[in-house]
Amino acid sequence: MKAQNRKVIPLANQTIQARVLPSLIIFVTISTLYILSIIALDRLNITNYLIIAALGIFGIFISFLPRISKIEIDNSGFTKYLFTGKRHIQWSEITKVDREWQFHGHGASLHLNFNLSNGTVYFLPLTFYSRKKMALLCDAIISACPNAKISENVVNMASGKFPWYLY
Repeated sequence: MKAQNRKVIPLANQTIQARVLPSLIIFVTISTLYILSIIALDRLNITNYLIIAALGIFGIFISFLPRISKIEIDNSGFTKYLFTGKRHIQWSEITKVDREWQFHGHGASLHLNFNLSNGTVYFLPLTFYSRKKMALLCDAIISACPNAKISENVVNMASGKFPWYLY
């Protein structure tokens, strides 16, 4: 969608939390299989106790991930929080928004690309958040960035039409 003079609608402050359930299910399955195999093979020794303790610490980290990784939306822009820090993007800095699908040797990732007025590109991974939350963010982008060039993919996501490969 080309940049148009769209009406700017005031946004309510909202927080989008990362979802943890898919990662937690995989973690619990692998941990349970490992612990059951140790018990079945009767190999309880100090090394296996340490591995089980490390799995427990990692599980606690995964359970706190949604509290650490989040996006806060307000009238000035959005702030992406991670365990490594935070990054605030102002709505007025955004010149172009597009969805990008990147293939890697072992898989693929889906991002929203934000081209900013200073020439940098900010990538926001989509797979950490639910479709409903991503639709909320895309709707906020459309309403708060009236002069930005917004791709049809982002407009479709705002209206609830997602690609089949985004769960």
